[in-house]
Amino acid sequence: MAIVVDRRVRSADRAFFSGMGVLIAAIVLVGFAPTFYLRGYLALPAYATSPLSALLVAHGVVATLWLLLFVAQTLLVAVGRTDLHRRLGVLAALVAAVMIALAGVATIDGLRRGVALPGFDPRVWWLGNTFPSVPFLAFLIGVAIVLRRRPETHKRLMLLAAVNLLPPAFARIALRTLDPSFALTFSSLMLLGFVVVLVIYDFATRGRVHPVSLWGGAATMLFPQLMNMVAQTPAGSAFADLFL
Repeated sequence: MAIVVDRRVRSADRAFFSGMGVLIAAIVLVGFAPTFYLRGYLALPAYATSPLSALLVAHGVVATLWLLLFVAQTLLVAVGRTDLHRRLGVLAALVAAVMIALAGVATIDGLRRGVALPGFDPRVWWLGNTFPSVPFLAFLIGVAIVLRRRPETHKRLMLLAAVNLLPPAFARIALRTLDPSFALTFSSLMLLGFVVVLVIYDFATRGRVHPVSLWGGAATMLFPQLMNMVAQTPAGSAFADLFL
């Protein structure tokens, strides 16, 4: 059933979704500043001393472009320029397709290079932590595009897609500032925080939680846990071996 919102709620939505977009972009900037955005100007962490490959540079540039487009889209809605929002949406969809393709290739490249947090088998880390974000991101963005004429659903799906870009940034922040063994937990807790904020916002402004916030938020938290369990099985290891 469609959720009807009044003018006051629409005004709150503009501030909330644009503000969340800016916050997500800021976290990504902080997380990747030493290793990507300000590489060469800040000291490199011990885990990132290898030169960036052309693939990783392309992946970072395209992902950044999509994130900037996402922020621009939220700001355009906030200022009432939904006409430009719709036009820019075509470009954002094309960039998203390239981003997802490059992300998939980049995760496989990481698997082959043995990238993982300390104490993790690279195959378990890949299947349980880096790879799952790719199909899930594709799913969220794809459904958001299909349901673009249902703004209440569309904007929540797009926000959750952007939120799902945050775990690598959170993990890098934790690796620089906390015990490395806490990086994965810290990332999960921060991700949970964003989901909880969305649920609270829905309830505060509408008196109920939008279905996308419920199932999308639950999937954001539970899908990686499920993939972690699968990754630690013989079948998971065998699947990862196919890409080595």
